[in-house]
Amino acid sequence: MGVVGAKRPLFLARNLPRFGWDAVVLAADPARENPDPSLGELVPESLAVSRGYGSRLRGLFGRKKRAKPKPREKRVRVLGREMPILWPFDPYLVDAPAAIREARRLVERHSARAIAVCADPFSAFFVGMSVAARTDLPLVLDLRDPWSLHPGRAAMRPAPTRAVVRAVERRAFERAAKVVLNTEDCLAAYRDAYRGIVPEERFTFIRNAFDPSVFADGAAPPRDASFVVLHFGFFRRFVPSLPLLEGFERFVRAEKLSPADARLRCVGGLRPEDEADARRLGIAEFVEAVAPVPYRRTQSTLAAADVLAVVVDPRSRLCVPAKIYDYLAAERPILAISDVDEVGRILAETGAGRSFPRGDTAAVAAALADMRAKKLRGELRGPDAAAVRSFGAEAQARRFAAVLDEVTSR
Repeated sequence: MGVVGAKRPLFLARNLPRFGWDAVVLAADPARENPDPSLGELVPESLAVSRGYGSRLRGLFGRKKRAKPKPREKRVRVLGREMPILWPFDPYLVDAPAAIREARRLVERHSARAIAVCADPFSAFFVGMSVAARTDLPLVLDLRDPWSLHPGRAAMRPAPTRAVVRAVERRAFERAAKVVLNTEDCLAAYRDAYRGIVPEERFTFIRNAFDPSVFADGAAPPRDASFVVLHFGFFRRFVPSLPLLEGFERFVRAEKLSPADARLRCVGGLRPEDEADARRLGIAEFVEAVAPVPYRRTQSTLAAADVLAVVVDPRSRLCVPAKIYDYLAAERPILAISDVDEVGRILAETGAGRSFPRGDTAAVAAALADMRAKKLRGELRGPDAAAVRSFGAEAQARRFAAVLDEVTSR
């Protein structure tokens, strides 16, 4: 599946065997999401994979609906206002009965020793809880993003919906042997929220990662003479373009640059509202929209830029964007526009770049000017490979294997 969440289970399945664990994967039909066929090349031939998460009939219907790509973000507006999130679950909830049957078959056939649920979709919690209860196997819940505690989505849920989400989440956490979050800040938030309800030691965190073995780019192309700032991925509700556009506009205006001197390259394209903001700011000629590229060929795209930019919205303050790990793999300087302390800590720890709060366009502009000056002097550098090694998939799999060792030794 060509979605960012597919990378975490893929990397784990590829790397866990070196730490004594083989994966058996139960997944939905990839035709139900926007596909990235290049990711299929990375699935080891020895890996046991079932596409039986859901009924065959629904899978056939899904294929017929794949005539055009799914929208990047689903929004429903009424009278110009965005509708709240009323339904507490996701469209995969209806697949749970079939998924439970298939999961039990896989447990018996492969003599599984533990069950790990990678969510969201959070309806997979029901599948994991049911199979764990019927097989008496330990359950590990691996949350790629927070569920009840996601600040942005929680604000969009009415109180009754929030109550249902919290009740289901609590039930799942009480049933689990281990709950894995993917950032330090998210770990701290969940421990605090469930203090006195779920033992603190049941929670841990394992970051997302990059896997250098998956890239098939070859050597990076030569960098342009102009100064290129690149943003990789789609802008959407919780990834706004405006903080980056405003900082870039102030930079080119202060430095009196032309489009031949500096460019803002947006890989993944722009929404109409992003294009309108660029025109309003007078930098439309500086902004270059590039079509999405297959994941396996991202590294040459990233390495060809001078600076890699990321925007972290306060509504996602418990999350670290997955693209940051791919940025680290590219070993290019990173500019983060973020109020999330953990993003700044990662950049400081690796020497990969700097982070500035949203709204501080002067600091962003000054940082870009400094980076451009270093490029002109031949001094612009990113982190070295040793500094970012702990954010690779091998380190991620080692920590996940330790969790599996722990829950199966009780």
